[in-house]
Amino acid sequence: MVLFTAYANSDLIGSFRKMHDLLSIATQENPVAGNAHGSYLTMRSKNGLIFGVINVVGYVPILSIRNSSRLTDMRGPIL
Repeated sequence: MVLFTAYANSDLIGSFRKMHDLLSIATQENPVAGNAHGSYLTMRSKNGLIFGVINVVGYVPILSIRNSSRLTDMRGPIL
């Protein structure tokens, strides 16, 4: 609801295109250190890579344990 209000009703933003334009201007005026080309609109950054590695290393084992416990509940203990 908040995003809809910001993009549809806001006098400052008003549309997705306007938000993109505002973020592009902000990139030129105040680039983000560590992001590709200093952009706010990038998926390539050092912190993004660290976040991705933490998620893969942290969540894959949890999901594996969770799914294996479901299998033992349905078929009984695996010997």
